[in-house]
Order: sequence, then C-alpha cells, then structure tokens
Amino acid sequence: MAGKYPVCSTNRWYAALDAIDQALEHALTARTEREQRWQLNQLRGLLLTLPASGLSLDDSLRQLIRLLQSPLIDR
Repeated sequence: MAGKYPVCSTNRWYAALDAIDQALEHALTARTEREQRWQLNQLRGLLLTLPASGLSLDDSLRQLIRLLQSPLIDR
C-alpha cells in the first residue's frame, strides 16, 4: 500500500532526521533558557512551514537539511 507521500530517498530521510537531531541537541545545550526557547521556536517554525512550501517531499527535505546545517545567524 502506498503511503501519503511519494517515495523519497531513504538517505535523504536519514539526513533530515540527523539534521533535526543536531538542531535539537544544539538548542538543548544553549547557554540560557531564552536562547534555548528561541532556537527551539526557530526549528518549530521551519518544520511547520515545510509542507506549505509547495515543494516536493524530496526537495522539502533537501531544503530543510540545508537550512538546518547553516549557521543560526544566517537563519
């Protein structure tokens, strides 16, 4: 039975999960609670707006990985 989303590269899924994990780890080790909340809110915003981008799932994951691997100052 086909899933809700088209088939996407398994490697891309793992890379996206790894990028999310790294972003969470970075946020949870922030120096202050305020910085932690800000970083978690940034990640939440990226994840919530991903489906609304109009991109294919593969392109959306590629964009998410790129954004999460960029320095926080660039976001």
